Amino acid sequence: MTSKYDGLADHLATIGTPIVTMTFAEVEAIVGPLPETARRSVEWWGVTVSGRYTNAHALGWWLAGYVADRPDFAAHTATYRRLAR
Repeated sequence: MTSKYDGLADHLATIGTPIVTMTFAEVEAIVGPLPETARRSVEWWGVTVSGRYTNAHALGWWLAGYVADRPDFAAHTATYRRLAR
């Protein structure tokens, strides 16, 4: 099954650095327009209290070896942190 977010997962896997910060515009250049919930909901980014991913796009970057830290809605950025595996 493919997702429009596969390109972002591939991008993160290619970069390979421990921390990647991207503006929402940079993310959208890869995946297309983000839904409005991405601009106001930490849950959309896969940030949950349980640490479990409940959405396919967040699972994609987790499989690429990254987790999304809390997005900065004021700065319109998302930071991804590489998992220690």
